[in-house]
Amino acid sequence: MLIDQWQGFTGLPDYGDVSNIPTHLQGAFNFLGDRAVPRYASPAARDAELPSPTVGQMAWVGSPAALQVYDGVGTPPWKTVWQPEDPWHNLTYTNGWGGTGRYRRDSAGNLHVQARLTTVGTSSTGAQPAFALPEGYHHTLSTFLRLPAGVNSFTLGADAYFYNDGRVTISHNDPGYVSINEVLSLR
Repeated sequence: MLIDQWQGFTGLPDYGDVSNIPTHLQGAFNFLGDRAVPRYASPAARDAELPSPTVGQMAWVGSPAALQVYDGVGTPPWKTVWQPEDPWHNLTYTNGWGGTGRYRRDSAGNLHVQARLTTVGTSSTGAQPAFALPEGYHHTLSTFLRLPAGVNSFTLGADAYFYNDGRVTISHNDPGYVSINEVLSLR
């Protein structure tokens, strides 16, 4: 009988339990293990083992941790249906940019970026990235943000470009700093 397989399993909630969907989902996936949802170390490992997935196929990807389902539509064809809340990570600046900054992904799949960037010189074409986000933190489409002029940015304002390969460039025309405090959907 099917119910006998579940006896002693504590990953599912009891009727009186407080709702905690992430914990209950993780408990269910741990119980089911590789029998129902295959696990892969990364999206690249998943793609190598599943070159022709079927619509509706699920996979647990370990880095970044996420439960994904294949729908075959758009880019990427694997959609994240659940992921744990991510801790903050420090940004590493390149090409003469400096400052402080951090990023994380929330359980809804949104990218949070908080940064205060400074540069040497009076102009930047935006051709060289100020920083790059690692795989798993890339936006599905390249995204443009206008950073307004004023107390939190260059006198003339600046433009931020979040590319779908993880590069982030800042274009400005005067010396100073720029602040970014954005939430971007990664879907």
